[in-house]
Formats: sequence, structure tokens, C-alpha cells
Amino acid sequence: MDDDQAVLLSRRRLLRAGALAVASAALPSTSAFASSRPAGAIARAPARRFSRKGYRRSRFEPHVGTPIKLRPHGGAAVRARLAAVEDVPNVKGLAGASDAYVLRFRGSSAQPLAEGIVGVRHPRFGTLQLYISPLAADGPNQDYLAVINRRIPHRAKAVRGR
Repeated sequence: MDDDQAVLLSRRRLLRAGALAVASAALPSTSAFASSRPAGAIARAPARRFSRKGYRRSRFEPHVGTPIKLRPHGGAAVRARLAAVEDVPNVKGLAGASDAYVLRFRGSSAQPLAEGIVGVRHPRFGTLQLYISPLAADGPNQDYLAVINRRIPHRAKAVRGR
């Protein structure tokens, strides 16, 4: 190889390439809602994807009472509904906040889900991954909570600017 063609691999480039390789190997190859339809099946348009800006309370409030699907990674989908969009309990300063709230899902207690990350699919607000926590079963119903918090305290903004 000529000196003109030689490429020096700096330590920074080596670390960046290694980190990229590790991150890409760690990512799952399929999502929680991966398609399992036959090759000849008609493909539907994928659900809309939303950026972080899409996690506002107003995205979910119009759909309270509508059906959704909850699917843990590698598990079967469970039918549920969006039962409520609630304020964060015991924090008066977040009452009515559009970027810090709790989603309550209600499903059947016959198919309980474990605490963890699940795929949440709704025909209107799309598909997203949320961390849910189950509550105690209430007869035939099982409630799950997902806390959304996109708030950055004012102090953190000031520290970041230093």
C-alpha cells in the first residue's frame, strides 16, 4: 500500500467504531410488533412515528376509553384500553402539566403482564415503547401505569449552560 493510500486509525476513530459496533449488535433485530405475515400478504401502511415532541398529554387525552394492544418483547399481544390520563400523584406543581403525567391502561386480569417495557399500539397515536407497572388486580380488571416525564428542571438547564 502506498503512503498516499494509508489511512491512520486514530484512537478516537477506533473507539467510535467500536462503540457503534457494540450498539448495533445490542439492538434487537425486530420490534415488539414485528410482522409475521406470509410473503404474499398485502402490506398495510406502517403506523405514524412520532418524535419526542409527540409525548404531550394532548396526544393521548382524546383517546381515553379506546382500545389498544400491549405487547411485551417476545410475548403475545394483550388487548386493553386507555383508561385515563392522570396527573402525577402527590406533586401539586405538575397538576395539568402537558409533559409530566400518568397513562392508565386497563386489561383483563386473565392475561396479566409483568412489569417492564411493552409495545403500545393504537390506530390513532401510533406505536411506542413504554415502561409499564401493573397494579393489584381488581376482580376481572388489571390496571397498568406508564409515567411520562419530559420535564427538565430549571436548575438542570442552567448547569448545562456552564
